[in-house]
Formats: sequence, C-alpha cells, structure tokens
Amino acid sequence: MTRVATYVRVSTSGQTTENQTRELVAACEMRGWTITREFADQGISGSKGRDARPGFDALWSAVTNHEIDVVAVWKLDRLARSLSQLVRFADDLRKAGNVHLYVHTQRIDTTTAEGRLFFNLIGSFAEFERELIRDRINAGLDRTRAKGTKLGRKFSDKADEVRALVRAGVSTRQIRAETGVGCSMISRLRAEVG
Repeated sequence: MTRVATYVRVSTSGQTTENQTRELVAACEMRGWTITREFADQGISGSKGRDARPGFDALWSAVTNHEIDVVAVWKLDRLARSLSQLVRFADDLRKAGNVHLYVHTQRIDTTTAEGRLFFNLIGSFAEFERELIRDRINAGLDRTRAKGTKLGRKFSDKADEVRALVRAGVSTRQIRAETGVGCSMISRLRAEVG
C-alpha cells in the first residue's frame, strides 16, 4: 500500500481548497494510492516559513516520522513560493528516505523514472545553492578579516539572536534595529530558518 499525504493551501480565507482536494483524491484513486493523511493551510501565503504554516509543519513531521510514502500537491506553488524554498523542501524529502513527490498539474511524479530525474535535478540545485551561499559567506568573512575586524563568538551570538527573532515572526526592519545586523545577513538567516 502506498501511503499518501495530500497538502493543499490557499492564500486567502475567501478561497477554498475543494478543487485541489477533489483533483488529488481522483489522481490518487487512479494510481491505486491510499490517502492516509490530509494537510491544509487556509489563508496562509506560501512565502511563509514552516513555523507560520501549521498544515505544512504537520506534513513535514509526518515525512520525518516515516508515516507516508508520497507527498501529493496540486501545484508546486502550493508548497513554496520561491525556488530556494522548493529546492530546500525537495532536498529534505530526499534526505528523509524513500518519500516521493507527486505534483498533479505539472505532471511531476518521483515514483517514475522521469520524476526521479527531476527530483535529482532539484537535489543538484540544492547542493549548488548551498555551495554558492558558503562561497559568499567565506568571501564576506575574508573581506571582514582584511579590514582587521576580529571574528568569533560575537557574530555567532548575533546570528543566534537573529534566528530567534525570525522564528518569533519579527520583521526584517525590526531585527535590523534591534541587532544592527544588515538586511542581507538577516535574509540569509531567514532563509536558513525556513
């Protein structure tokens, strides 16, 4: 039995997830898959992190607890609004083990050879993104050292403070005012927190 978790999301409370759910149920029935879990976020933007999307957070818990075999969504933008979020999610699915992704409207199905190729490409993008971030961080650290600034625990403490504020839902402007950390670093840490 293939255990499927569906995830549906709409950005405003005036919208409905009924169409997404109906099409996903029909697609799963056609494939002989059993929907064992259903997750939804109503009136929440896909640009929000996991902590602001309770349905998505619960889906992720089901993935990491090996409760499902396939995550089924109606469209990629239901999962994430940015490529970096999507790449991170796909990479996390790969790391979780044999969890597949089915995207109804875009005909992505990682239970097939073509779908696995796509999935591996997403994983490669994730690795490439991590390397770019690491290179940018190292270049910034080198530039800071060249100016004679000592690095160490102080930066780490600031980063931890920024991460905590991000998790608490504090705006970038407020974080910058409280910590003195630049917007680009806050954005990087915000993306890291997810």
